[in-house]
This record gives sequence, C-alpha cells and structure tokens, in this order.
Amino acid sequence: MELVDCDGDRLQFFINKAGVIREYVNGKLSIERVTKLEYSKAAGTVRDDTGVFKLKPDDQIAKALGLRALAAQAGVAWCGDEPTPATEFVLTDTDGDKLEFSLTDMGKLQESNNGKVEIAEIQQLRFDLSAGTIEDDTGVFKLPASECIEKASVLRSLASEAGVKWCGDDPNISTLATPQAVLDIENCAADWEYQCPKRWESLSVTARPNERFCDSCKEIVYFCNTEEELAAHVDQRRCVAFDLRADPAPKDLTTETVAVQVVLLSGQELPIVHMLPSQTVAFLKVALTEVSGIPTEQQRLLLDEHELVDEQSVQAAGVTSDAILHLARVEPEPPTPAKPPRRVMGRKKRCFF
Repeated sequence: MELVDCDGDRLQFFINKAGVIREYVNGKLSIERVTKLEYSKAAGTVRDDTGVFKLKPDDQIAKALGLRALAAQAGVAWCGDEPTPATEFVLTDTDGDKLEFSLTDMGKLQESNNGKVEIAEIQQLRFDLSAGTIEDDTGVFKLPASECIEKASVLRSLASEAGVKWCGDDPNISTLATPQAVLDIENCAADWEYQCPKRWESLSVTARPNERFCDSCKEIVYFCNTEEELAAHVDQRRCVAFDLRADPAPKDLTTETVAVQVVLLSGQELPIVHMLPSQTVAFLKVALTEVSGIPTEQQRLLLDEHELVDEQSVQAAGVTSDAILHLARVEPEPPTPAKPPRRVMGRKKRCFF
C-alpha cells in the first residue's frame, strides 16, 4: 500500500517473498525490514524503525487500518493504539464507478453507486485477495491494485461494525504462502525422457547468460556448465542444455537490462526479475511464473492501473527499473460449450420430376 504523509512524502509498503515489510520513501528503499509500527490515534502519527510520519487527517482512519492489516499479514509488531473503526468510506473502482459505503442510523451498511443508493442493507461481502475483487449482494467490483489491502481492510471494518457477513479472504489475517520457484516441466527428467531437437544457439536470449527461452514449449532452458549444475536442474525436472567443455556465457550480451519489480495485490513483493528492454510482456510473465508459481494465463500485470499487453516489449510498455508493477491473479474463463446443431421442424416441400 502507499500513502502521502503531511510532509508530502510518498511512502510505499510492500511485503517481499520472505514475508518482510519493506518501506520506500519517494521511490527509494528506506527500511529493508520493518520490525514494528507504533500508532498514535490522537496525534495521527506512525513510528517506524527510523522515525515518525504523520497521516493526513482526511484519510487517517483508512491509512491506519491499511497499515494495521499489512502488519498483521507480515507478523510485524503493532504498538500503541488500534485504529478507529470506519463509519463511512468512498472508493473508485477500476471501472471508474464511485462507491460510497456508510452506516445508517439503524446501524446497517448501505452502498451507493455514483450517488444513487444501490443496496439499502448489505447482507454479505466476499473478498478475493488474489483477484483484488469484492462481491456484494448485487455483483462484483475490482479494487485498484495499489490500494487493495487498504480498501479491503476499511470495508472489513465497516462490515464488522454493521454485523455484515464477511466471506473469502480476511485482510487482517496473513494469507502469504511461499511461492513455488520450480517449473514442473513434463518430458524433462533424469534418464532423458525427451531430447529436444533444437540447439542452444537457436533459443531466445534472456537477461541471464545461462538461461534461454524456448518459443515452442514456452519454457526456460538452463545451460549447465558442471555435472553438479546438471544434476540440480534435472532433479527439479527443468529443461537443460549442456556442454561440459564450453563456457555458456554469451560474450555479446552487453544490452543493459531492466530490473522489474512486481508486487502482488496482497502487498507481497516478488524477487526482482531482470529483462532486456526488447523482450515481451509475455516473456516477463514466464519469468514471473518461476518466482510466483502463478501460471502465465492467470497473470494480469498492471502499471499505474493500466494492464500490460502480452505482445508489447518491456520498453514499449513503459516498464523501467523505477516502476512498480502489480500482479493480479485471474481465474481462466471456462470453455464455451459447443452449440447444438440447429434443428429444422416442419414438412419439406415435395419435388415432382
């Protein structure tokens, strides 16, 4: 999540693969490992490991609830006051609709859409953290990627105050799991179940000299320079290439790479992936599968709330080493059932010859 404090500084909080909160100030890493957050409700301040920052009065409750949820997910000590429960909340979803939630005089939770009451009394809210969506009694809306945890935690607070049933993921409980960093590739194992007819030189160059991409099987191929490397990759059922007499490092790989930083909607920060500017977003998704365990077809990459197109190059998509991408997981659409053959009923005209 991110916020702008009273001094005008932009603060961003992400959870990395190890479950550690890292804090950035104006785009630069400020705290490698946040160990505690201390909140003063009266002063509207939060003390971290290096100092104190002051929340803006107009969004103090929302930001405090968001930070509280992030600390709960990462197991960071929360000291001082608990945030004040929310009584009203306004957000703009990814479709541009302005949604307003407020407690009525009867203590019920009411929802308005673009100024018109849509649900007089909400009965249930369901949160899907991986997709960043909230389902209410009439449908589903998507939360902005950079505000997912914060917005969900405020809605969770409102639901608790109104006695609304909360289903799905809870933003105040850790749902982080260690991502699988192994590609489960069939036909590539010990005893050479499959021998690829392609040559190493024909594979697409990546940012890492010992890794290339196969455009046919859409997998990373790892070059092994020692018996130990070969055994390690084979044990993990990865596709490999090897020539124990050769140096696999390309001598002409001088293009500067882009250090791509990607964050899940939960706030979890994935390991940095290095890409060539000319490589496509589709190839970036392949690399992200290895560090997140999320299949490429279920990845939705967002930069400033705009979805990246697979066919674009990293450079054309505006991805730089200073940018932060958000990764949302979407379930694949079920296959469309085949239409039954059209049936014609009636009596066909007789033909006379």
